[in-house]
Amino acid sequence: MTREIEKERAEATREVNNILAKSVTDKFLSYRSLEVLEKIAESKNKVFVPIEALGTIGLQKSIFKDEVRKTSR
Repeated sequence: MTREIEKERAEATREVNNILAKSVTDKFLSYRSLEVLEKIAESKNKVFVPIEALGTIGLQKSIFKDEVRKTSR
């Protein structure tokens, strides 16, 4: 009896995974990303850092300025 139940669960999980694999497209993911960004924008606790800026020396200095001060003492 329990083997039959486990088999049914496994088949149901496989079916759900197949449906999701077919329905989750790049456009859908882009849309969901926009929805998430909207929720983040509504939050009072947020900081936006442009991805392009992550590689700049200026941003790295700004982020790690307190660490640099600690080590230079």
